[in-house]
Amino acid sequence: MVITVGKEPDPAKRFRQHWGRQIALFRKMRGLTQGELVAGINRIGEPFGIHATANAVSKWEIGDSAPRPEFQVAIAQVLETKHSQIFNLDGETL
Repeated sequence: MVITVGKEPDPAKRFRQHWGRQIALFRKMRGLTQGELVAGINRIGEPFGIHATANAVSKWEIGDSAPRPEFQVAIAQVLETKHSQIFNLDGETL
């Protein structure tokens, strides 16, 4: 008899998924579409050469990728919240 144990999720993927859920939650709480979030990030990031796409936001929200730090700051500003409210993992059960 062979017993197979499910593979533990990759910790990095768990972080990405947590952040993605937070981004989506705050975006929806603010009544924004993904496109409006992209537009806000690009408006804030333009002077710094930061450019987001709808595809990137979608990947962030489903946990396929994580936003780089410069995008994290812009996301928090667009969503009118503190960076730590979205990207902090203290006290979270992943």
